[in-house]
Amino acid sequence: MLVSRPLSVWLWLLQTAPPLSARQWLWALCVGSKMSLAAMVLANAMLLMAAVRGGGSVKESTAGTLMSCGFFSCSTAHAVYLVRRPRARAILTGMMRVAAAMEHAASPDEQAALERAGRGICWMTAVQLTYAAGMVVSVWAYVLYGAHPYAPMWPHPPLPGHWGEHAVSAFEMLTMFLGCLGYFSLVTLMGSEAIALAGLYEALGVRLQAARGWHEVISAVQLHQRLNGEARQYEHFFADIIAHLMVAILVVPLVATLQVVFNVVDPLTFTSSSILLSVFLPMATLSQNLTDASTAMADRAYYAAFQDPPPPDLLPPSWALEGSKSLAALARHAAKSMADLETRKALLLVIASASRPAHMSVKGFGPVSLRTASQALRVWYQWGNMLVGFSTRVGVSG
Repeated sequence: MLVSRPLSVWLWLLQTAPPLSARQWLWALCVGSKMSLAAMVLANAMLLMAAVRGGGSVKESTAGTLMSCGFFSCSTAHAVYLVRRPRARAILTGMMRVAAAMEHAASPDEQAALERAGRGICWMTAVQLTYAAGMVVSVWAYVLYGAHPYAPMWPHPPLPGHWGEHAVSAFEMLTMFLGCLGYFSLVTLMGSEAIALAGLYEALGVRLQAARGWHEVISAVQLHQRLNGEARQYEHFFADIIAHLMVAILVVPLVATLQVVFNVVDPLTFTSSSILLSVFLPMATLSQNLTDASTAMADRAYYAAFQDPPPPDLLPPSWALEGSKSLAALARHAAKSMADLETRKALLLVIASASRPAHMSVKGFGPVSLRTASQALRVWYQWGNMLVGFSTRVGVSG
């Protein structure tokens, strides 16, 4: 499986122009429609009003905080699908054009790099959707088993008896499904595009180093410029989105830690506490891989510039012994040298472009990498220790 096939699935899902198939219409209804975004905003507002109303237990307070932070990030994902779907589709279309140019007449080594990227996209999709299903099932099981909402919402609809509470429970289950579907599908899209870009850079590096002749080198350099353009579009598209997605990634595990401290654990506690491992660290790893693959283009271009040895008919003995033949060879070499000069100028452009590597970035904070991820985790661990210590002292004094 090459890169273009899994990307074409996303292109199909993001289609907005009619006619739409039943599955495309259902996807557009559940992810990024005005109805789904309104449901996310309403659920978050009801959670906040229940928190302001007060009177809940520690269990209800931590559950409400956890759900509210999660729904905030989920609302961002649905807003992105609603407002930026055409731009996301345009970026995917550009990537697929570059992928089609790379896959055409690709060498075995290039195909191997593209196949690794295709398998990585499938693996990323399976992991994220499985984790999303685990979070949804944990809330659904809690609601169905306990016959009451996981987190308190207010106000209840004016229905007789317990039907108001049952309606809130059903609404909470629905919004949990829609929220996780939108959030984790957006994370999957972001990760899939990063894997595809890294695979294309790797395959293009193989092609560039193996290129012989001016036309092959120029073709590879043109593909590199197109790929750089798509990588910049990808970076700018997600730069102001990742910060909103990070709210759930960084805050939800802290709240889950408090649930453990106060001994109010539930199935969602265990699934939400591992979101750092399932979303944040893979995101940082994929960004680091993309940076490494784009930076490696400089080495590929440098070695490609010095592949051809000097022509044997230009050695000094041939000049002395063959007279006019050596002059003809010298003329051919002069013409070839001019072509080599243009080729090396093109390769120098690749080296210069690779000095600004492709990556994910957070607007206002900089690129995402394993180094920045380790720093963020260190700060998160310090805040977690401080919060746990404060909560423990408050619990003991109370």
